[in-house]
Amino acid sequence: VEACHGTCFAQMPADSRSSEVGWFEKVKDLADRGFTLASLLDFYERLLEGQVMPSFQPARSTTNDVVRQAIVPMSRTAA
Repeated sequence: VEACHGTCFAQMPADSRSSEVGWFEKVKDLADRGFTLASLLDFYERLLEGQVMPSFQPARSTTNDVVRQAIVPMSRTAA
């Protein structure tokens, strides 16, 4: 897949561009989201200390385990 850095959209036919605007807006929105290194390290520390997922075992827990048992519940309480 070739990276186009914004030029692909401009090269699309006008009728294709109009149907893709929503998709590109969502991609931009998602690309602009982020978190700080400090918040990532804080989360990892809390994870290792069993504060957010008491069953966490670094060698055994999967990404799915962490998402479902730590990140999703934390997201619910943060909202």
